[in-house]
Amino acid sequence: MKGLWQMSCKLLLLLAIAYASSKLFRTINHTEIVGVAGVLSTVSGVLFGFILAAISIFSSSQSKDGAIHALKKNNVLPPIIRRLISTGYTLLIACLLPMLAMFIAPEHTFFGKPTDSILILLGFSAFMLSLVTFSRCWYLLRNIFPSL
Repeated sequence: MKGLWQMSCKLLLLLAIAYASSKLFRTINHTEIVGVAGVLSTVSGVLFGFILAAISIFSSSQSKDGAIHALKKNNVLPPIIRRLISTGYTLLIACLLPMLAMFIAPEHTFFGKPTDSILILLGFSAFMLSLVTFSRCWYLLRNIFPSL
């Protein structure tokens, strides 16, 4: 139940960021959207790969005398893994939505706004949210490992 609550809050925050962004940023044409979407999808995809690598490293460590084993033993690792998975979800959204914006017809509208612009704003919002969730996870790790 806690995970569903957190996911709902994260979705509301994503929509709030997208709405605020729609008020701050101007609507751009489809050619510019394709360029922005390519960069946003690429960066989000690369960061998603790093998150997957971190999760697999944390999950597969079999050493009985290492720091990861100590984190597992003290039940500190599961919250870190959950935060990384949550960040991975938002990075995946930040990768897929701009990719959709690249291929959608520029004439298609949703509530009177160009759909490609809405998808870019949602993707950008998911990317910004993933940076926040990742920084929270990194802060937790820095407190555990001061040498990071």
